[in-house]
Amino acid sequence: MSDDMQARRSERLSEYIRNNYSSPNEFIEIHNQNQGRISQLMNGKISFGEKAARKFEAMLGLPEGYFDREPSNVTVIEKQVRQVPLVSFVAAGAFENIRELDVDTYIPCPQNCSDKTFALRVEGLSMYDPNPYALKSFRPGEIIFCDPEVPAMNGSLVVVRLESESRATFKQINYDEWGNMFLSPLNPEWEEQVIEVNEPALMVGVVIG
Repeated sequence: MSDDMQARRSERLSEYIRNNYSSPNEFIEIHNQNQGRISQLMNGKISFGEKAARKFEAMLGLPEGYFDREPSNVTVIEKQVRQVPLVSFVAAGAFENIRELDVDTYIPCPQNCSDKTFALRVEGLSMYDPNPYALKSFRPGEIIFCDPEVPAMNGSLVVVRLESESRATFKQINYDEWGNMFLSPLNPEWEEQVIEVNEPALMVGVVIG
């Protein structure tokens, strides 16, 4: 490996961490990395070989060869990427601060988002609209991103947990003129089309993508 490639990978890693995390320590904590090794890789003190570069790219959800490219003309795109935890609907409903969870999987969020954002894998067909012209539709297994810092508006897609339930649910939220809350599926064939919320509910967050 040439010294130029070593320096390029070190620079690219430093740039990626700088643009997507508040500090190297946040990157280290989220991805369970060794502090000394990351510091040495960023500073070019130890070898940043092919195997290590591909391993980091896979872990961060980056395209293969990302750390081998020239570092110019990529900053604007990278600043929009944040690694967020992928959790279950049970976990999302049980914790107000998702960052307190012990999470193994982090994935990049394509939207601008807060550091409290997390990801969920859609379950069931209630939010799937089979109409090919539907503006919003989510198949089972799709990943959604939920930001607790975004305020819920009338018509927002939200993740919410009712007090009587042990897990959160993904629905569209609506309010009537008296401020009463209703939850609705996007699937027009779903049996329960309107759920009136008559109990305390925890607004886990708004779906942003």
